[in-house]
Amino acid sequence: MFIDDLTFARGEDNEIVNKTYEKETITSADCYQVTFQNVVFSGCSFIECDFEKAAFYDCTFEKCDLSNCSFQESYWKNCRIANCKGHGADLSRTIVKQTRIEESVFAYGLFAEGKWENTELKDCDLSNAALTECALNKIKLSDVDLRGAELFRTPLKGIDLSDCNIAGIVVSENAVELKGAIISYSQTAEIAEMFGVIVQ
Repeated sequence: MFIDDLTFARGEDNEIVNKTYEKETITSADCYQVTFQNVVFSGCSFIECDFEKAAFYDCTFEKCDLSNCSFQESYWKNCRIANCKGHGADLSRTIVKQTRIEESVFAYGLFAEGKWENTELKDCDLSNAALTECALNKIKLSDVDLRGAELFRTPLKGIDLSDCNIAGIVVSENAVELKGAIISYSQTAEIAEMFGVIVQ
């Protein structure tokens, strides 16, 4: 079981390597600064778990519930998150590289001051999420719901938002965050509304 392996890791080198966990319910686990490498979580529910400053390499979360868990200042590389729920999860100041997130819900999630690089989000719900002051580099967004998301001080230059829902996104007064972003013709009306312009 995960808790047994976590307890063992705490007494050794703080690492969990080459493990698979299926359909476990994990409550109040303290995973602070634990390193996970080549670990698969399938159908697991995490309740009030703390992954602050944890590191994930080549890990998979599939059909898991990560809602309201803390991943502050965590590090992710070559990971995959699929069909997961993460309502209200806290990924503030997190670094994410070469990772794929698909068909997952992170509505009302906290992503402030994160650094994302070479990462793809596909068919995801990030509505009302806090994405303030993020650094996004070579990010691919496909059918991502960003309704009401806060993107204050997050430059979107070069990022294709054309098939994303950007209704009601929150940016600075002059919308400088959108400079250089790629949008569809149908989205121009939504952008114009930010400036009080009515497109007919």
